[in-house]
Amino acid sequence: MFERLANRGAFWTLLVARVVYALNWYNIASVFSFMAVDFGQGISGLGTLTSSFYLGIGLLQIPGAIVAVKLGPKLTATLGTLIMSMAVLVSGLSNTFALEILARFLVGTGMALIFAPAVVLITQYFRRGAEGLAVGLYSSAYQIGGMLGVFGWAVVASTLGWRPSLLLSGTLGLATVAMIFLLVPRDSVLSRLRIGGPELRRVLLDRNLLALGVVATGVTVGSILLSSFLVYYLEKSLGDAPAIAGALSALTFVVPIFSSPFGGRIYDRSRRFRSLFVASGSVSAVATVITGFGGVYGPIIACVLAGFVSGLGFTVVMSLARESRALGPEFRILSIAWVNSVSLTTSFIPPIVFSTIAGADGYTAAWIGGGVLAFVLMLPALLIKATR
Repeated sequence: MFERLANRGAFWTLLVARVVYALNWYNIASVFSFMAVDFGQGISGLGTLTSSFYLGIGLLQIPGAIVAVKLGPKLTATLGTLIMSMAVLVSGLSNTFALEILARFLVGTGMALIFAPAVVLITQYFRRGAEGLAVGLYSSAYQIGGMLGVFGWAVVASTLGWRPSLLLSGTLGLATVAMIFLLVPRDSVLSRLRIGGPELRRVLLDRNLLALGVVATGVTVGSILLSSFLVYYLEKSLGDAPAIAGALSALTFVVPIFSSPFGGRIYDRSRRFRSLFVASGSVSAVATVITGFGGVYGPIIACVLAGFVSGLGFTVVMSLARESRALGPEFRILSIAWVNSVSLTTSFIPPIVFSTIAGADGYTAAWIGGGVLAFVLMLPALLIKATR
């Protein structure tokens, strides 16, 4: 699996960093009900915080990739983790909701510098020919962190308070900065490359990469909405305690721990993915709709279905992005970042749509609207080349 002991240490360091990365992504959803009391906010406030984060992480992907090409993937990922961690600490200390919004934007900005470089590094330290599995394991680490964020941090916030919980997760982020710096090998010649206008145009105008980015959102809409709003929905609409609501929401992350490596195996052994994306996006749409029905049982089924297809579909999307032929393999960071940028910037839409409908027509209509949106965002899968 690993050719050298140093590679093993680097691989596991990146997995641990991915767990903390996801924890700081999703913990805001589990502490929002406590935060809302201090700032006098409701569902629209949660929607604004979520969208601010997605704007930061989505819009900065390409600038982050350019920085990574100039500085190297290790240094860029280290810098991104530092920015993310400091912004989380600011979020725990802020005294106005406007500062919370800015802090969440900066959390997303830091994370924008991490993902594409880390995917390049994680596949570099794994066995040749099993890169899809490496991406799948990296996705599984993300799901573990997400589970800790929505469930574990609901318990931590209930026990310590929401501010100490964010200070703790920010401190964990700073610890991973030190781990990456010490245990991941120095960057190689990749840092000598330069990106010019022709390279950018070839990537930004590549139809396959654009379609992959939108489809990545389509297969994860269910997961996005459930991870962002389910805890608050269960607490306010069904009267569940924060810990119970967090435990149910955590199902969205438990299932992809297993489906993500499965998606990696599919990628390593298959050459046709269009039907997989169509099926995954359709299941994501159905899962989103049934969340609003059947009391607590609808959300349970929805979390399982949405979690399964998000882990599988996202792993295959990013593995395909890594092998894009828009540019040579030395520019993989740019292709991955562009697909992730399209996906995350598009992910700005579901929270706004959901919170707007929920405020006007109630949660049932909002879950239905989210399902329709998932189906629409899946349709570009029909434009993706069937083989790689």
